[in-house]
Amino acid sequence: MTKEYEKQKAFWDEFKAYKLSEEAKALSAKNKENSDKNRNPHRLGSRGYIHQLPKWDARLAELAKDGVTPVTSDWQLRAVQFLLARGAKFQDDGTLSVPNTDVDS
Repeated sequence: MTKEYEKQKAFWDEFKAYKLSEEAKALSAKNKENSDKNRNPHRLGSRGYIHQLPKWDARLAELAKDGVTPVTSDWQLRAVQFLLARGAKFQDDGTLSVPNTDVDS
């Protein structure tokens, strides 16, 4: 059974023509090349950071409650989130365990 996409039908031919154009093929090749360079992709799934932020904040609050200062306490938030998004986890002593050896903690 095929699903009909009524709202897209009006744009389908134009979209298909663009995707088959040399411009789109060149852009796709460039994007694939750039994607292949990413040695540390995030592991957040389709829901991204927004879904994980409360979990990370809760873990930091738990450490603070236990009187533990995370090793990342003086890091930029962006750097901490980069590592957490790539699978790093806070240990009970405030250090990070980083599963990917390409990422230095």
